Amino acid sequence: MSEIKKMKIGIDLDDTIWKFHKGFFEYYNDKFGTNYSVDEYNIYSVEEFLGVSREEAYELFHDFNHSEYFRNVELIDGVKDALEILNDNYEIHFITARDEGLSEVTIENLKRNLGIEGPVFFLFDENRNLKMEKVDYCLENNIGLIIDDRYKTLKMCSDNGIKCFMINHAWNKSDELTENIFRVNDWNGIMEKLNDVVEKIE
Repeated sequence: MSEIKKMKIGIDLDDTIWKFHKGFFEYYNDKFGTNYSVDEYNIYSVEEFLGVSREEAYELFHDFNHSEYFRNVELIDGVKDALEILNDNYEIHFITARDEGLSEVTIENLKRNLGIEGPVFFLFDENRNLKMEKVDYCLENNIGLIIDDRYKTLKMCSDNGIKCFMINHAWNKSDELTENIFRVNDWNGIMEKLNDVVEKIE
């Protein structure tokens, strides 16, 4: 008897699984004596928010990504219980804008925090060269639903018929929803709406 194939779900990591920007601003405040809060971060651009160049922003993220702040970043509320259920019923693909140089710590944190190893697809190679957009990965791997916090990513997925959950953050609250994007406050909201959204997937 052949095994029934599970539906595939794509899940972002930073600010979807982990409170990435909260951890980043804690690192930044400690390093520079500032008092920024993630709740103030209402534009999806560290360069614009902090008034730094793209190169300076990259160096800040590089330092943060190799720090204890990064290794100990908090989980998004409710994600652990939700992923236990999803992992039993769906085929999960983690899709992240992190680069491959962070693969070891990423997989280690997934195992340590959530008991899940992947698969994990990194959009960028170790030199920060883009390998593939998230929408292309989803289409190539027949992923019908993606969970993310970045509106631009979800808009591309939505335009290609992929259902999307967008987790509320300060930087996406003003973004206009399209037909396939469903806004939620947290993982409890995802689990409440999941069955209704899955039923819409052809």
